[in-house]
Amino acid sequence: MQSPSRLKAATAEADRKKREGEEKLQELEARLAQARANEHLMDPYQRQRLREYEYQLGNARYGFFGGDWLTALLLFEALDNDYTYVGDPSSFDAGDFGGGDWGGGDFGGGDFGGGGF
Repeated sequence: MQSPSRLKAATAEADRKKREGEEKLQELEARLAQARANEHLMDPYQRQRLREYEYQLGNARYGFFGGDWLTALLLFEALDNDYTYVGDPSSFDAGDFGGGDWGGGDFGGGDFGGGGF
């Protein structure tokens, strides 16, 4: 049997984790509400991902008992990375996909180095 002090420490740690997880879930719900407000700007793939995130958040919300905050954290990261440009499409930087020199017909030309397969 565990000593009362160890049991008390374990209970305090579990309560702390539960509070942290609940705070993270509230933050996720706010971010998801913002993403829902911008849903009209999304393409079908993003809308599908949003539905998946809503489902995952629902699972995290209703299955949350203090220790399972990993799902909420992963959901937060997914929302943070996928919907950063939804509010302002002009701020989306497509990188160099449209520019650069993709070669001159052989498989080794242009920016990708020499060669002549």
